[in-house]
Amino acid sequence: MDVDDDKCGNQNVSVDKMSKKSRNRGEIQDKQYDFPYHHIPYFDDTGTAKSIRSLSWGLDYLCYLKHLCEAIHSYGPQSLLDVGCGDGRLLGTLGPEINEKVGVDLSEKAIRFARAFHPEITFHQTKVADLNAVFDVVTAIEVLEHIPDDGVSMFLRSLNDRVKPGGMLVISVPTKVIPLQEKHYRHYDRQLLLSQLNEANIPFEVIRCEYLIRKDFLYKLYLKITRIKLLKRSYGHFQLNLLDRWMWSRLWDKLKYATEKNGEHLIVILRKRHGVR
Repeated sequence: MDVDDDKCGNQNVSVDKMSKKSRNRGEIQDKQYDFPYHHIPYFDDTGTAKSIRSLSWGLDYLCYLKHLCEAIHSYGPQSLLDVGCGDGRLLGTLGPEINEKVGVDLSEKAIRFARAFHPEITFHQTKVADLNAVFDVVTAIEVLEHIPDDGVSMFLRSLNDRVKPGGMLVISVPTKVIPLQEKHYRHYDRQLLLSQLNEANIPFEVIRCEYLIRKDFLYKLYLKITRIKLLKRSYGHFQLNLLDRWMWSRLWDKLKYATEKNGEHLIVILRKRHGVR
């Protein structure tokens, strides 16, 4: 009997070890799905297989995204609506500190990605004008340039309707420093954005207005280096990782804030006056 118990005990230990290993392997696999990694390699329009995807503006985007999140958190909102949320990256990056987060976008494909990446957040494929709730903060990040000229005032008034009195409206747009893209109706400077806000006649006051992201010679050189596949193979991943870390630190510390002459993004934060709808 004692022998049998001992055998059973050893078997239980072995099973526990195997279960632990299985869990560890499962956790390792699950971590791979921070991004759908099977979709990184792809076939281009010519049918050529590509092993990587890259965004030349990736570091710029992460820089002003982090800056926006820090700015939003500084106001301590409990609810936030992101208009033109795309795949939900801003809402996901904001984290759990904001109790209620909602994203809206007209693109069905974008909303499907958003729901897949952030199942804990509420997303709607709809116009902001079709919502009824109001929020402490409403954001429209790189959205206004997609609105036709004759629809800008109505869109801004729709944003106003979703902000609580005393709440914040956060808008970011690409500036005239960047060449106009085919998918955009216009790029901005401070004067143009403020004139559109005035024309919409919404009851807000500007509390923060800043240009972000300037690219000097070293940053432009870095972008060229990271585009050259042959150099990537020659230097290896270790050297490129060091270069990436150095450039990210430099971008955040020295190149984040810019001027009207060299800033590629314009951010305006407004507060809605109390006693108005």
